[in-house]
Amino acid sequence: MKKTFSFLNRNYKENNNQYNKILINRNQHKQELKKQELVQLNFKVKQMKDQSKQMMKIKKQYWIQFLQNQIQNQNQNSNYKKWKQIKLQVEYQKIHQEILKNQMNNIQIK
Repeated sequence: MKKTFSFLNRNYKENNNQYNKILINRNQHKQELKKQELVQLNFKVKQMKDQSKQMMKIKKQYWIQFLQNQIQNQNQNSNYKKWKQIKLQVEYQKIHQEILKNQMNNIQIK
């Protein structure tokens, strides 16, 4: 009986040791998985930050381009208005000269 108990006790200790080793291995494996997940998450976060920075750069470039286009359009409108005003002045002067000519002709005819 004593032998049986010692055998059972030894067998229990071995099984317990194996079980503890398995638990330790499992916990280590879990920790490694968590570390890998953290590394992957950190990488994804870094990628997202980089993408966000790139998007902000693109957005700034579009805004700059938009504002430059607005300024250019205003300048073109301004130039067009100036050109139109000059054209109107030239037309006015032509008409005025014709009126003066007609008046001179009328005076000479009388």
